[in-house]
Amino acid sequence: QREGIVVHVIAQEVQDLSPKLAELGHPRDDAIGITDPKTDEAPRPATPMPRNAWHPRDQAKKLFPSRDFH
Repeated sequence: QREGIVVHVIAQEVQDLSPKLAELGHPRDDAIGITDPKTDEAPRPATPMPRNAWHPRDQAKKLFPSRDFH
């Protein structure tokens, strides 16, 4: 039964298999080793990008100065 985002389950027997959750993983973990989730992250530059390379609009202001002669 469903009520909004809540699902109501009706069962005759329920087993708590929480201790088995630690066994979940890639089926080839034994062969290739357990993967480190941090390896999926994109590398970040060691130094921040220079200010003049942040946004194209800022770069355009430097390349094309205002022609406002008033």
